[in-house]
Formats: sequence, C-alpha cells, structure tokens
Amino acid sequence: MVGSPFLFESSMKNPFFFAFLILLIGTIVYLPIVIKSGKYGRAFLVSSLLITAMLGQMALSLFPRLVPSSIDLAYSLTVYNASSSPMTLKTMLIIALIGVPIVIAYSAFIHYVFRGKVEITEESY
Repeated sequence: MVGSPFLFESSMKNPFFFAFLILLIGTIVYLPIVIKSGKYGRAFLVSSLLITAMLGQMALSLFPRLVPSSIDLAYSLTVYNASSSPMTLKTMLIIALIGVPIVIAYSAFIHYVFRGKVEITEESY
C-alpha cells in the first residue's frame, strides 16, 4: 500500500527519473568501495552525488506540486500558482542584475582590505 500514489504517477514518465535512478544506485554501490580504499576526497564527491540524486528524485516526483494538499490534490500549491506575476519577475531580475555585482564587488573589496594575519598587540584584549 502506497500512502501517496501521485508521487509515482508522473515521475515514471519523466526520462530524468531513470537517469537519477541509475546515478542513485551507482553511488550507493560505489560509496563503500571508495571509503574502504581510503580515497576520502572521492568519497565526499560520491556522497554529494548521492544526495543530489535523492533530491532530484524527490523534485521529479513532486513536480509540479510544491506542497501537496492532504485534503485533495486540486488544492495543492504548485509552481504555477505560487509564482509571482511576470512584471514582478522582470523587476526582480533587473534589481538582481544590478544588486548582485555590487554585493560581489563590496565583498571582494572587504576581503582585500582585511587580508593577512591578525597581529596581537599590547593594546588589544
């Protein structure tokens, strides 16, 4: 008995489902091998791929629903009824295109100003 059969209805039709499934099975099989060999950098990469595959499977099974309704699926919050208006999205894109470079430039400037080691003097605590 499946508690939420709608999760499996749309995901099996999506070709990315099988790509994420193969990636998931491959990382589950390969992760213990990499850990036993002592290659911890590669094990971190494989475990990151494992998490990505699980999140991808979850996103594919939920799409287009963001929050499924427990009463009736017709009342679910979807990506279509949760999005903003096109004018709002265009406005936010312009704000982001102006604001993000300013934030990046400011962060780079602050990192440049405060670079180097901290020196302890007698006047400090």
